[in-house]
This record gives sequence, C-alpha cells and structure tokens, in this order.
Amino acid sequence: MTIQMNLLRLGFRTLVAGGFAVMLLVPAAQAIEIEEVVSPKGIKAWLMNDPSDQMISISFSFEGGDLQDPAGKEGLTPLMIDLMDKGAGDLDREAFATRLYKTGTGFSLRSSSDLVSGSIKLLPGEEQEPLELLALALKAPRFDQDAIDQAKGVVYAALEDKKNDPDSLGWEKFGKAFYGEHPLGSITTAETIKAITRDDLIERHKALLARSNLTVGVAGTISKEELSKVLDDVFGDLPEKAGVEPVAPPEPKFGVTVHQAYNRPQTSIALVYPGIPNSSQDLYTSNVLVNLMGGGMTSRLFMELREKRGLTYGAGASSALSRDWGLVYVSTSTRAASANEALEVARDVVKQIAEGDISQKEVDAAKSYMKGAVIMDSLGTTSQIARTLVNLQRLNRPIDYLDKLEKLYEAVTLEDVKKLAAKLLSQEPAVLIVGQGDS
Repeated sequence: MTIQMNLLRLGFRTLVAGGFAVMLLVPAAQAIEIEEVVSPKGIKAWLMNDPSDQMISISFSFEGGDLQDPAGKEGLTPLMIDLMDKGAGDLDREAFATRLYKTGTGFSLRSSSDLVSGSIKLLPGEEQEPLELLALALKAPRFDQDAIDQAKGVVYAALEDKKNDPDSLGWEKFGKAFYGEHPLGSITTAETIKAITRDDLIERHKALLARSNLTVGVAGTISKEELSKVLDDVFGDLPEKAGVEPVAPPEPKFGVTVHQAYNRPQTSIALVYPGIPNSSQDLYTSNVLVNLMGGGMTSRLFMELREKRGLTYGAGASSALSRDWGLVYVSTSTRAASANEALEVARDVVKQIAEGDISQKEVDAAKSYMKGAVIMDSLGTTSQIARTLVNLQRLNRPIDYLDKLEKLYEAVTLEDVKKLAAKLLSQEPAVLIVGQGDS
C-alpha cells in the first residue's frame, strides 16, 4: 500500500482514480462468459472462470471512500487502510507481516474519493493461508497505537515533501478554487492527521467495511463451488450494514484560472470542461469524442500542438467519470516561453470541435480504435479482469455487457459527437498552469 499517494488527495485526481471510464472491448467472435455466484451468506460475486490460467485473482470494493472523512480529519480513511495490515486479530504488526511473508503472496488495499478497494492474487492449492490473513485484516485490524504513530510519521514526511512539488501544490490550489466547499476540494494536512484518534479509525472501519456495500469480482481457475466458500470465509464475518453517508455531487466552478508560479524550464497546463456521468447513455459518444480530440498521436490536440507547431512532446484529453457527474480534461506541457501560445492553441482546438469542426474520418477512426482494441488495463490479466468485473457491477451493467460493446460504439454517429461536443465543450474551462506563464 502507498499511503503517501492516498493521503495527498486532490479532488480532481482522486475522482479519476475512483471513476471508471468504460472503454472495454473484445473481439466480436470471442464471447465473454461471466457467471454470478451467490454464497450461503448471500455474498455475490461475478466470476470469469479460466482453467487454463494457473492463477486466481480476487478484486473487491466497498462504497464510500475519502469523501466520508469528517471536516478537520481529512486523511482518516487512507490512514485506516494503511493500518489494516499492520496487525490484526491476535497478530501484532511483526507477527502478521511474518506470516504473510511466508505465504509468498500479499494483498493490496487502497482508498479513493468514493471507494475502499483491494485485491489479492493466488496460486490454486496455496490460497488458504493468504485468504485467512486477508479475512483477518478486513474484519479485525488492531490499530495498535505504535503502528498508528509510525504511519502518521510517514504521512508527515510525505506532506513535507509535497511542499517542494509544484504540481501537487498547483492541484491542491486548483481543487480549492474549482470545488469550493465540497469535500473534493479539501486537503490533508499535518493538523488533520494529528487530529485523528484510534477511536476514529475504529469507527471508520466499522462504517465502511460491510457486506451491504461490498462488490466482488474474480477471475482465474476457480469453480463456482470453491468461490462460494471463499466469499463466506473472507467476507462473511463483516457487519451486514455499512454506515456510509451520501455525498452530493460538486458544483465545479468552470471559468476559474489557477496559476501555481514556479521557475522551471517546463510549464504544465490543464483545461477542465464538463463531462458526463458514467451512467449516461452518451457514454460511448463521449469516449469517441475524447479519443478524437486527444486520444493518441493522430488526435487533434497532438497534431496541432506537437506535429504542426512543435510546442510539446505530447498533448491529450481524458475523461474523469463518476456515477453522478464527470469531467473532460485536456493536458499538455511545454517550454516556459511557449506556455501562453500552447494554452491558446489548446483552447482554439477545443473551441473548433465544440463548434462542429469534426470530420466523419475522425469519428470513424476513433470508433475503429475502440472496436478493435482489447484494453490491456481491463482484460489483459486475471487481476485486470477481476477489477473490471467489480467496476461493471458498480455501474449496474448487465452481465453480458462486454459482448454488446462493439454494437454500442458502432451506433455512434457524427451528429451524435457534434451534439455532445457542443453541449460539453462550449463551456469556458477551468485552467491550471504550473510553472511560468500568464495567469
């Protein structure tokens, strides 16, 4: 686990981590067989069983992440996550680490804005001990005071390091300006970490880790019967109901410009536009739009900024999607002396696209890319497949969703893309400049 990155949360970035930009595709001839498994205790999981793969990967998530942290105690959830494998049950930190080390495997736990998630990878026939330790960490972390003090020390050091990182400082400043009083704009400080007590950690654990907000995905060589037992063994002793509070969507302040001045050769630039939630029927149109705008070396942004003008080594566009809202962001970096020009070119490219300057050729190329690609970070390994199965369930996708994607993208038309571009990209963007350049 990497508590430093978890705790130095910046609302915009953690949304990207917690969101799921669905761009999963498989060849039409290859049917994806996913089964739902329900354990005797009622715990559900999606399973992609592949006897030819001599690994078992389990991915899981609990709804409710860093945004559940109370004001003044930001960093509580990531700190809790970091401590869950620092002693559990009757095993103190050293004993737990020793037993886990002897298994030859490990598990990961992490938090993002709206999730606590984890994963474990196992060899068939050698899964009992690591699964017992995972179950123990999930249901009975010790939160010993010496471990808490040590973990806080790591965070304090990371916070000090951040003071010398202009990009982190810039995104922090941007989060405050862009999200205002919403929790996404809050930050972790030494003061908020110091305010966290052992009782806070115990209560947060009780509230976030339960069966009611649990989602599980599994891939590899494991049968439905075997998985049913694993589900109850690992998750069956968790509380039935979670204590997660709903968090309203933010009201981002588009049009704001934030400049983190810093004397360095390169200036980083980000433009943030409205996006769509990942529950929207326009999801596939949005993915096509973002891809043609900044998805690769033939995209509009790359061609205009890199190929035609030589202002940068790269420029791109991406989506940050949540269940209820989303963002589209454009990013590039350039020589400090060219920062203002690069910003204006990026603005102009997006403006042209918003005004309908999109060709059928560009749309076809973006659709072809998506229809023909197996996205490696989604379906390349058992770990990635298990994580994908979790995300599909969280988004309430049907179990045969992966087999339908090619047709969903094929249905996207040029007019669909133009209409969505006008809706999303006509808005004045929020801008972050880190380095030299005009604000």
